[in-house]
Amino acid sequence: MFGSPIKSTLKWDGDTLLIDAKGQFGDTEFTGQEKWTLSDDGKTLTIVRHFKSSMGEDGHKLVFEKQ
Repeated sequence: MFGSPIKSTLKWDGDTLLIDAKGQFGDTEFTGQEKWTLSDDGKTLTIVRHFKSSMGEDGHKLVFEKQ
């Protein structure tokens, strides 16, 4: 991220892909988690993200629909 390495671990929890990441931006360490799920019909990908550092926490949800 912006020239700094990020170490990630991926694993499956049923049909959900879980991604745990750790990294550093300048002097600030951070962690991040993502959950990727695909709908049963394969047309909707949902990604839920959560980030945490000494500067606070943030999260958001992305939904992609196949046209």
